[in-house]
Amino acid sequence: MDTIVFIGCNKSGTSREALKAASGMGYFTVLYTDRLKFLKQREEFPEVHQLIYIKSLEDKNLVIEEIQKLVHAGKHVKACLSLIDPFVSIAADISDMLKIGRLTKEAIIIMENKALFREKLKSLSYTPNFFFMIKSNL
Repeated sequence: MDTIVFIGCNKSGTSREALKAASGMGYFTVLYTDRLKFLKQREEFPEVHQLIYIKSLEDKNLVIEEIQKLVHAGKHVKACLSLIDPFVSIAADISDMLKIGRLTKEAIIIMENKALFREKLKSLSYTPNFFFMIKSNL
């Protein structure tokens, strides 16, 4: 089954919308989290097919081990990504190391910029309505 791995997520916002979008496109979604409370609130994440706790998401070796378990279980990991700032480059490094879903520099820039990412997803039917507020120093 075609699978997308997400490293970290917030309960709302762009990272959560990306999970919903991936699930809506028919991907098997795996969320690695370092938040134990998410495991206790599992029912609040219906778009996540598999939720896995990892004590430290910064530990690339732990994340790679978990991805390899998915592959051995028959999952076809097409991408490993994150929309949580401290994990974006980690996901890119892991993708590069495992040669899955190679991320370009442009893709990383878009994922790190929440406004750009929302703009890229705006044409999808499951993207919520949004608007940008510009802060003025006047």
